[in-house]
Amino acid sequence: MMVMTVGVGSAAKVVSNGDLSWRRPVTVARHQISEFELIKEVIIMAVKRSLKKHTDNVMRFLEGLSSRLSQLE
Repeated sequence: MMVMTVGVGSAAKVVSNGDLSWRRPVTVARHQISEFELIKEVIIMAVKRSLKKHTDNVMRFLEGLSSRLSQLE
């Protein structure tokens, strides 16, 4: 059984993989969404933020490499 801690707002709760009782609706900006959907959105935002950070680092590295190659010409 997988158990994870989920933080929504200032409250954190433990959620088990087999228990779906934690999927109660939450009101966010006048929209009803389940905590599962909220958690999914938080994870997606974290992945996007991480991907952007690493992409920026790779682009910076490639720009530096390009300038060094230009100096060699």
